[in-house]
Amino acid sequence: MARWLQWLTVCCCLVATGAAAAERPAKGRFLVAARDMQSPIFAESVVLLLNYDADAGAMGVIVNHRTSVGAGEVLPPEAGAGRYPGPMYVGGPVEMHVIIALLRTERPPATSLSIFGDVHLTPPEKALAENPGADASRLRFYVGYAGWAPGQLEGEIARGDWHIRPASADLVFAKEPDDVWRTLVPPQGLQVAGDKGTFLIFPTRRGSVPLSLEK
Repeated sequence: MARWLQWLTVCCCLVATGAAAAERPAKGRFLVAARDMQSPIFAESVVLLLNYDADAGAMGVIVNHRTSVGAGEVLPPEAGAGRYPGPMYVGGPVEMHVIIALLRTERPPATSLSIFGDVHLTPPEKALAENPGADASRLRFYVGYAGWAPGQLEGEIARGDWHIRPASADLVFAKEPDDVWRTLVPPQGLQVAGDKGTFLIFPTRRGSVPLSLEK
């Protein structure tokens, strides 16, 4: 093996080791569905983890599955949803009668739970009552959520179903949620040509690996 290729392989292994330590599930991180995700519910999904405990399981909401249903059609009138212009989102397949609200603010209601940065899990009835001018750029409503029993999410990650990424408030409240998954999912591969030949650099569960395309 050429010396430069040995060096590249060592670097990939070092990067993979660091990534393995950083890419662990935790509250306030994204789960990004792999390109070959088999579940039709989670295909091309990005889940924001709202809670994670290795012994108790995990819970999150899909942030990029927008519906054509307005929040005012679902939320009770006393919530003040008539003045909220945003749509509902499908948060996941569990308890789809439950409505969850995420609010981006520096001054959350007292009953809110901080998820990361200025993103907070807020009771839906408080979200609009205490933030009457909020729109979809800083307030989202979800029906249902995603849930995992203890050990279930870890098994799915080990199988390669999910990539773990740091969460971003700009992506949680993205103007074009349909683009969020494509922004975060790892590329399928990058072809690189050089004086030593042509190689395809592609991601795996252990990091990026170079593969020669020449005999």
